[in-house]
Amino acid sequence: MRGQASVEYVAAVTLLALVLVGAGVAVTAPDLPGAVVRELRLALCVVGGDVCGESDAAARGLEPCVVSAEEHARQTGISFLILRAGGTDFWSVQRRSDGQLTLTAGYGQDLGAGADVGVKMGSASGGASANASASFQSGNTWTVSEAQLRALLETTDGDPNRARLVLPAILGRPSESFLEGGGEGGAQLAVEAVREVPGAGARVRAALGRREGPDGTTYYLDLGAGTAGPVRDVVPSVDLAGGVIAEYRASDPPVVTLRTSGRDHAGDEIETVLRLPLRSDADAAAARQVAFLDLDDPTAAVRDLVARIRARGTVERYRYRITSEESGWVYALGLGLELGADREESSLRRELVGAEVLSGPLPATREDCLGAVATA
Repeated sequence: MRGQASVEYVAAVTLLALVLVGAGVAVTAPDLPGAVVRELRLALCVVGGDVCGESDAAARGLEPCVVSAEEHARQTGISFLILRAGGTDFWSVQRRSDGQLTLTAGYGQDLGAGADVGVKMGSASGGASANASASFQSGNTWTVSEAQLRALLETTDGDPNRARLVLPAILGRPSESFLEGGGEGGAQLAVEAVREVPGAGARVRAALGRREGPDGTTYYLDLGAGTAGPVRDVVPSVDLAGGVIAEYRASDPPVVTLRTSGRDHAGDEIETVLRLPLRSDADAAAARQVAFLDLDDPTAAVRDLVARIRARGTVERYRYRITSEESGWVYALGLGLELGADREESSLRRELVGAEVLSGPLPATREDCLGAVATA
């Protein structure tokens, strides 16, 4: 009788559990199904060897990633003859995988010159244009709460730059500040009615900057589209027309980071991040070799540094879904001397849709960034 009672008790408890999960759970514990799903996802993540949470990311030397971002810029300028002077207001918001929310606001100025030349010979015509500009910009970054950001956007009609001068009084001391200067140049050749001579063009951009933050001072070199050069030859999945940012963070230990970005055929932005803490003199020497541009074989130097990053650092790849909007106007008045004005507004939003760690024995998915696993 005692054995039969035990069996009946187990059967009753099992039946009760099934009833709770299948029917009564919405009343007594509405979050229980979600918790079960999260635990299953966590188990699958752990079994698959992926990065399941913040503790896993820290153990592998991975920094928090940007899960979404929006950038806004308003550029205005005046031109006279071949000269143009302008200014840019910009602000952005970033949300990171560790829950941190940041707001960046800044201002920049630029001065440039451009010229166009056209010729016509019979039925054939052609033209060439060239331009170059120098720019300077600075700004600050604040770590804010959702409530602070919402209140600021409401009081500034969605444009924090309207209160740029008083943002320190509203939000307190910035968590980061940056200062950079750079230049940009381009040329374009177009020939009509001559099939053997196709149009061609090129553009290059470079900026050198410094960023001060809680992790120390970071120096960076931002190279524009088409300048990846030797990095593209040795970094996985960097066969896209994009740019390269090289960073050196003067922390303890120092950290060198290479960021490459470009668009794929679907229009998504692919960012590859290579990071190496310089804990040894040999790694530091390899980083210094890449920093000098007068190397006889820059590809070999980059290849050596990338091999060191794969062995002792991290290689990550992110995919962002991009949406953008642009608007503006241009007015020009010509009375012997051309005088003009222009204005352009742009916004760009990034949403993280893919995150992988390529270094290590096997590629791993960063579930901590994608949000599939909330805790680990």
